Amino acid sequence: EGTRSRPDKLDTLQGYAPGNWIYEFSQVAGEYLKQGKQLEQEGDLTAARKAYLRATRYYSLASYPHLKGDELAEQAQLQGNIAYREAGRLLPVPLKVLKIPFRDKEINGYLHLPTDDHVVPVVMVSGSIDSLQIDFYRLYEQYLAPNGIGMLTLDMPGIGYSSQFPLVQDTSRLHQAVLNHLSEVAWVDHQ
Repeated sequence: EGTRSRPDKLDTLQGYAPGNWIYEFSQVAGEYLKQGKQLEQEGDLTAARKAYLRATRYYSLASYPHLKGDELAEQAQLQGNIAYREAGRLLPVPLKVLKIPFRDKEINGYLHLPTDDHVVPVVMVSGSIDSLQIDFYRLYEQYLAPNGIGMLTLDMPGIGYSSQFPLVQDTSRLHQAVLNHLSEVAWVDHQ
């Protein structure tokens, strides 16, 4: 029950309250986040990482369709990134957060490495305007890491950590800046 932005649609309940899309998915995410912390305290780091990754996924769903200016969705995105970084601490090679200077701002990327004993090739991954960089861990875990390949994720211009960059015709400018920066990243075979 409550005021809806579209009276005929169930998932358009306004405000952060039961029945609101963001609220409902964030509640599930919050339970997984709490579960992850509990499991980590108990020493079960593998299960804790899985719980944090589930929390990440639900927070990402909560923030969908990732509309710029939607404060509740942006809060869910923030919580999703927090959960992702918690999971990242528990990876065999901890997640690395890259902050790449670009036009007096920063591009934030997550670097996943199968090893930090030597440099590895890296695949740069960014989805479309309907996905966040926290949505691609499974690709890394199942396909890239087993083959000794790292993964660097980026948000597309206009969403997530790249929301301060407008989505324009030349969307590859962020990717080009990151590609140029990789020569300065010690763990990456930038060749």
